[in-house]
Amino acid sequence: MKNILIIPYSHQLGSTHYLIEIGIYLRDANYNVMFAGEGRYLDLARDEGFSVFKLPEIALDKYRIKTEKGDMRYLSIEEIRNFVDHETTLLQELKIDLVIDTLRPTTYISTRLLEVHRVPLIYGVTTSYYAEPLTIPESHFFSFINFSRISMVVGCWFTKPGKRILFWHYARDYRKTLKQHGIYGQISYEDLTNEGTKILLYDIPEFGPLKKRSPDKYIYMGTPLY
Repeated sequence: MKNILIIPYSHQLGSTHYLIEIGIYLRDANYNVMFAGEGRYLDLARDEGFSVFKLPEIALDKYRIKTEKGDMRYLSIEEIRNFVDHETTLLQELKIDLVIDTLRPTTYISTRLLEVHRVPLIYGVTTSYYAEPLTIPESHFFSFINFSRISMVVGCWFTKPGKRILFWHYARDYRKTLKQHGIYGQISYEDLTNEGTKILLYDIPEFGPLKKRSPDKYIYMGTPLY
């Protein structure tokens, strides 16, 4: 029996209930499924009879402040190291074969260090294969530039090469952490959240379309039933 650890962002219902539904499906298929985190919505996993283990998560108030600003630097380098230490310890103790997580970049590091399979659950818009134009978040500084020509130029910079530059910047402390473990590479924040054996998408194709030549490891999950 394969051991699967599911790590939602359990301070939020929307980031937890979908993964519980996946966990129920996998358990019915005779996999040994466990959950980890520290948020209040892990009680839903306990109610379904899953074993739940402690892992640190980003504080909800910090998560909301950062997200509203469009800033993905949720963790300091010390916190990144702490998360990875806790994750690797738990994965080894539970003899985990597969991790399923949602937008938790440190699992990229811990699963790579231990050579454990990882399947992230993400949104199509966060991938480099998203087929539609991107828009500037309303909370971002550039959104306050209202005069049309400059706004258009800035918007194009932000959504195309600008996105790559920002994602590279956001991954700096993660690259440092990997380097400490002897792993080198040109890793961006997109790699941290999107890389896996398979990649599950919250979306349906009509709302999160990917380019026609996207890798076949992307799997649309549709609307949860839980």
